[in-house]
Amino acid sequence: MAAAAKRLNSPRGLVFDPGSILLFVADYSNSRVIVFDVASIINGENAVNVLGQTPFAASSGATMQNRLRDPVGVGLNTSRGWLFVGDNSNHRVFVQPYSPASRLPRSPSSRPFCLPFPYTRVGKCVVANGS
Repeated sequence: MAAAAKRLNSPRGLVFDPGSILLFVADYSNSRVIVFDVASIINGENAVNVLGQTPFAASSGATMQNRLRDPVGVGLNTSRGWLFVGDNSNHRVFVQPYSPASRLPRSPSSRPFCLPFPYTRVGKCVVANGS
């Protein structure tokens, strides 16, 4: 099945942000996270954004800073402005800056970064500035 803005292929996790009414879905076999605006839900609705692939029709996984390979789960910290994705086949956590006020992940100039497994600090995620 070809990837598209309204197609999922083996979804493996999701998280909902009630503040922005956005639903983030880990689309495992398309190696991406797609974002739906669920203020009003309709059958066959297109996603409003994609992470880990460009454009929506792409589906090949890659090992690059802004690409995913088989994402398996998503988490969101709206107070700190981070979206976390378990990037299964890249053996890392993909961390995307997130701005709930804009209703979409931050601009491409706010590049994602990745945390390798295993974590060395239990219970605290180590971000770029060390906090």
